[in-house]
Amino acid sequence: MKRKFKIIVIPALMLMGLFAFTDGDFVTTNPAEIAGEPWLAPSEANDIQNPLEIDEYTLEDGMDIYSVNCLSCHGEKGDGDTPIAAALDPKPKNFKDPSFIEQSDGAIYWKITTGRGLMVSFKDVLSEEEIWSAVVYIKSLSKG
Repeated sequence: MKRKFKIIVIPALMLMGLFAFTDGDFVTTNPAEIAGEPWLAPSEANDIQNPLEIDEYTLEDGMDIYSVNCLSCHGEKGDGDTPIAAALDPKPKNFKDPSFIEQSDGAIYWKITTGRGLMVSFKDVLSEEEIWSAVVYIKSLSKG
């Protein structure tokens, strides 16, 4: 029970803190977000290769990282359908969406390390190995 508290409450508290500092008025500074254009990684991100072996241990590590850092917005199944997500603009990506599934691992890695809008950059939060583990788990969600 203690773990669920950490998984759900900590990211929720972080978002509540963002609302407190901005009075709930989130203004994006990225014109592509305002125009509703897709979030595209630079083409060179597609050349970044996942150095991890995809196995049960990597998936388990990825699930733990996802649960703490991603689940509150992207949801348990990766569909972006959570109470927190309903209040966000742009909406968290549905990992089962064909436009997401078609991305390379490197593009997903780049997005996690770069961040956009309310999704923070995780490059200073997670190690490279942790980010790659999260990529492996997120890709597993996209496959059902």
